[in-house]
Amino acid sequence: MNCSDVRNELRALLDGECAEALRASLQSHLRICETCRGEAEAIIAFERRVREAVQAEPVPPALLARLRSRVNHRRPRHSILAIGSRIARTLALLGVFALILLFPPASIIRLRQDPAESRLEVAETPINELRTFIDSRRPLDVATSDSDALRSWFAGKVMFSPPPSPPLPDLRLIGGRLCFFMNRRIAAYMYGSDTHLVSLYIIPSLGQKAARDGANRRQMADRVADVRTLDGLTNVAWERGDLVYALVSDMPEAVAVQLAGEFPP
Repeated sequence: MNCSDVRNELRALLDGECAEALRASLQSHLRICETCRGEAEAIIAFERRVREAVQAEPVPPALLARLRSRVNHRRPRHSILAIGSRIARTLALLGVFALILLFPPASIIRLRQDPAESRLEVAETPINELRTFIDSRRPLDVATSDSDALRSWFAGKVMFSPPPSPPLPDLRLIGGRLCFFMNRRIAAYMYGSDTHLVSLYIIPSLGQKAARDGANRRQMADRVADVRTLDGLTNVAWERGDLVYALVSDMPEAVAVQLAGEFPP
């Protein structure tokens, strides 16, 4: 069972609607896959926060009236009048999820972090993710050398328009992975050569920054980048618009920095 299969069944697993054999298989995958486990934990945490918010705050009368009006089209009048406080909370919860469907998560979810911690997370988390992927020997979610096909595969899976993959010297596009860390979905464009592996993480910034002052700050020709080497992998991270790019590779640091400069500013 690969990560794509697990993500398709996460909702059923969390709702307790899986057959025993499928549940065992999913739980086995979650024990070894940090990315899928992180997505499951984020769903659980988010739903808990929504429930707590609904219980802590009174149901807005206008929202409840609209929801009752919608239900009134489908149920007899006497059942609407019988709606109690517990059902009211349930309706409010449904209303919150309706708002989430109408508005992109980037517009309502903001991470409250100290700027230094935020930048450290951008610097180190992609390195740890790629190391986990290499050690797990998991397959790519999609294998392709076609940039347009890769963008099409990511469309609708991430909250931004997947950018084109530029041609890179001595590297070939080999596919992509849908990742989940830093509480958001992330596109990972994968490149390879005979001896090296490169993962370009494309991350919705949500207010987080990549470049920082100090020894890790590098002034490139057209951008400022944060460069960090850890556990044999180098991460070159920079910002462009509402996205953070993190190029992680097992190449020597100087080569990784040069490679990052090949991407459009």
